[in-house]
Amino acid sequence: MRRRQCLLVLLGLMLLVGCSPRPRPERLVIENEGMVCFYGRGPQTFDIRISTGDAACLSSSCTAINDRRGDMHIDADSFQIRLTSLFDVENLAGLGDRPCTADCAGAGYVDFKNVELKKGTYAVWLGSHWLGLISVPTREDSAQCFDTSRTPTPTPRPTPPPLRETPPPALFFSPLSPLATPTPDGS
Repeated sequence: MRRRQCLLVLLGLMLLVGCSPRPRPERLVIENEGMVCFYGRGPQTFDIRISTGDAACLSSSCTAINDRRGDMHIDADSFQIRLTSLFDVENLAGLGDRPCTADCAGAGYVDFKNVELKKGTYAVWLGSHWLGLISVPTREDSAQCFDTSRTPTPTPRPTPPPLRETPPPALFFSPLSPLATPTPDGS
């Protein structure tokens, strides 16, 4: 009887070990985090690339990409470049005998090609992260990168080009303005 109990326990352990779940890949969703690089293609033309940067260094041979996308909005009047990104990946490192390459390109890139900007200094944003300023025009072979893990200091101050072709608008004051001078009768 005792021998039978031992065999059942041993059989149960074998089934438990043999049927244990396989390790699953680690899923990572990286949104509006990472690195943004501007590559000069002409005085006012850039290629812009978003990557996960320091947010996640994932091997290209050990990463499965589920989704990768980005968006860009340029407000030329307020000199703002607003970017968003989403990288949805599975990290396969440590699963099986797969060797992983020593690169950080596993999540891939979001690219915007031949982006034309008018002259001025632009504030660059990735999601809610202010990354820094970029000035236009630039040299054709220039490169400038920003990373969300490195917070810039000072406050963003985008500026238009120094000379305007049209004069600034005239200033008008309302009688309700704090700059209006009261008359002697208090009105």
